[in-house]
Amino acid sequence: MEKFYSSGGCSNPDFRYKVRINCGDVSKMEEWCDDYPVQGQDDFQRYYIEWKNFPNVIFQFEREVPAIMFKLKFFHG
Repeated sequence: MEKFYSSGGCSNPDFRYKVRINCGDVSKMEEWCDDYPVQGQDDFQRYYIEWKNFPNVIFQFEREVPAIMFKLKFFHG
């Protein structure tokens, strides 16, 4: 899956599916997202990390299934 990058447009998207995580180190989570397989040829299969309330970060996803799988893998409470 591809991480969202702004190229002059909106720099902080508001994707529909969100998972809040309380964690200082998100490198393994980001790696998991990068390695998550894109399904089909459809666009809009990206993720974004919202850092506003660190160490509470919000992983945002454009698709529901990766958000569910991410939550099952990393959410502990």
